[in-house]
Amino acid sequence: MKYRQFCTMLLMAGLFISHSALAGVWEWWTKRFQGELQYLEQIDYWGNSTTQLPQGLLGIKYNCSFVEGGPQWDMKGHSMGGVLPVIKGDFGPQGGILLDPRASGRAVFHEVQISYGITDPIDVYIKIPFLHLDVNLDPLYESRGLAKMIFGETLEDFYETIEEFGRPRPARHYETNGVEIGDINFGFSWQYLRNTFFGGSLTFKVFAPTGRLADPDRQIYLLLGPELDAGKGAWGMGVSASFDWRIPYKRLKHIIFSGALEFQQRFPYKRTFPHFTKPDYSKIANLGPEALMGIQSFFPDVSEDAGRSYTIYPGSIFITMASIHLDVLGLIANIPGALTGGLEYDYIAVMPSIVKGLHAPADQMVSSTLFSGGATEHHLILGAESSALFALSIPLRLKFKYEWMVAGTNALRLINNWGFGVELYLPIDISAIEKKQRNVSSAEK
Repeated sequence: MKYRQFCTMLLMAGLFISHSALAGVWEWWTKRFQGELQYLEQIDYWGNSTTQLPQGLLGIKYNCSFVEGGPQWDMKGHSMGGVLPVIKGDFGPQGGILLDPRASGRAVFHEVQISYGITDPIDVYIKIPFLHLDVNLDPLYESRGLAKMIFGETLEDFYETIEEFGRPRPARHYETNGVEIGDINFGFSWQYLRNTFFGGSLTFKVFAPTGRLADPDRQIYLLLGPELDAGKGAWGMGVSASFDWRIPYKRLKHIIFSGALEFQQRFPYKRTFPHFTKPDYSKIANLGPEALMGIQSFFPDVSEDAGRSYTIYPGSIFITMASIHLDVLGLIANIPGALTGGLEYDYIAVMPSIVKGLHAPADQMVSSTLFSGGATEHHLILGAESSALFALSIPLRLKFKYEWMVAGTNALRLINNWGFGVELYLPIDISAIEKKQRNVSSAEK
């Protein structure tokens, strides 16, 4: 009995000490965090796209997005009917062929960003993306007349025929092995101007080729399967100029207009051409020169480039952003930052890439694909974010967004694109923050 009483007393003492320690840590944290909030309020820390973290503050952001593949847009912005284009050949009285890849795919994108305020105008960051892909092909094949004679009646007949013409049989399914990393980017932001109604900043970025390139014999770009790139395959650089502007009049200051211009350039990188084999056209030799020329145009002899390494010179990327954000509770009840909603428009223009190191037929094949041709995209993003937990000394901001890809050219449309995010802020350099807070208080007196 005495032993049990001793153990009970020891457990109660441990719980009391633990509770006291936790209470002390929470009291310390609350004091520090509330001091940080008070400092941010004193300096009127406002903005949407130009809010560099103040000195001593660490930011950790996590974003998660869910998307599905929709119809592709051609060079004129017209829908091509599916994730991959439908191949149709109408030879009139001689027959015709239809091959619908019926591609479908889903992806989940994760992004972790860590930022730290070196000084009030300058912070550094690193952004690490992860993704999970699940893509399927369920081809539909139809043929009639002469096309049926050449390619056969069934999908299996068609595959056997294109293998004779030197083209590998396409894979049907691809899924990443769990969650894999994309291209990391890192850099720093400099807020060169900030006052009560305007803020401007410059961000300098470096992109690292940490994401995997698709297996050349399974890549979706050449209709060899459903495998997509997880990265761009090349080092790169970027620079963006952002601004925030608000109306410096009473509560209207809670309406913020933002904009940004960004330039990105990837450096040349290597890819590997698929392992096409030497085509055998003997099957159609007796159909005449016209039929032979038609088949050779669709299935050229590119076997001399099989497995060859070639160079891609990526085109430049230009991005424009414009948005309006409303601090809802700030407008209604003068409680700034608690609940914000916004609408954003993004325009992305990708210049065509240049392919070098292949013979003409293979060069033409690669140059006509989605990843090397120029493209444009138009996006609308509706978002909301809340910092209600700040009142409980929990430095979390919760975010939600829904994105529409409303138009584009030579681009894959993404649908059902929505996501959420969590942002955590931790005051690391307490002495710097407290010193600045005292300076602000002295200046006000």
